[in-house]
Amino acid sequence: MNEKIPAKLHLGDHTLTHDIIPWGVREIGDWAYAHCDELSWIALPSSVKHLGRDIFLGCEHLEQVYFYEESGFSGPLLSEDAAFLPALLNAMALRCFPDPLPMLFSKTAPSPEVLSLWDENCLSFCTAPSDSGFQPFLAGGEEDYTEGEDQYEAHLRKQNCLRARILYLRLLSERVASFSLGAAQWERFFNLFQTNPEALSLLSQVGSHYYETAGLYQEAGLLSPENLPSVIASLSPTHIEMKSALLSLYSGGILDTLFL
Repeated sequence: MNEKIPAKLHLGDHTLTHDIIPWGVREIGDWAYAHCDELSWIALPSSVKHLGRDIFLGCEHLEQVYFYEESGFSGPLLSEDAAFLPALLNAMALRCFPDPLPMLFSKTAPSPEVLSLWDENCLSFCTAPSDSGFQPFLAGGEEDYTEGEDQYEAHLRKQNCLRARILYLRLLSERVASFSLGAAQWERFFNLFQTNPEALSLLSQVGSHYYETAGLYQEAGLLSPENLPSVIASLSPTHIEMKSALLSLYSGGILDTLFL
């Protein structure tokens, strides 16, 4: 078996939706999956000991990374499964942290040491200068112009979207999976989430834990009877579960003005 995924193996593959990296692979080369814009989940074995540069650069739809042991990978999970939320956190670690391998979660609960390291990296990512990582060109040297929008503004919006998502998932994991945050850390993460300009737009991406999400947004002061109609109107007509959870927060006359 080849112990290395070669550099740029799947670079720019717009047909790749998922992949299972075989057990025994120890290294993934630079940009191996970069700009696979349809990649939604990947299974990564714990045999991997080295990750190259920007292996998931531009993988905007990568939402789940399953970190599996030698016993094997049993397949992607439903949102109700206990290991689903760790898979979401793993994807964010691989997209946002400089050295994510020590912080990937398997199906077992992470140790306090791993959680502490994860939180340190999360805080560092979310408090770095907003223009950090801005590159007007792709890693491969091709120009990356964004039609109708300044590249720098597009980068800032993308950074804020990533920060909103990683903060949301970490706060949610504390609530539903008991991945404990100390009181001081919770307050810091919570404040960063409250003030993120893309926090509300994140609701359109929520695919599980709808009622817990609605409660978290209400607690953060991001939802009110005044803005609820416009927030619900911004969601897709098929996003029934999220709309129902938002409507459950309030009762009375406001329900008469809204339609699922």
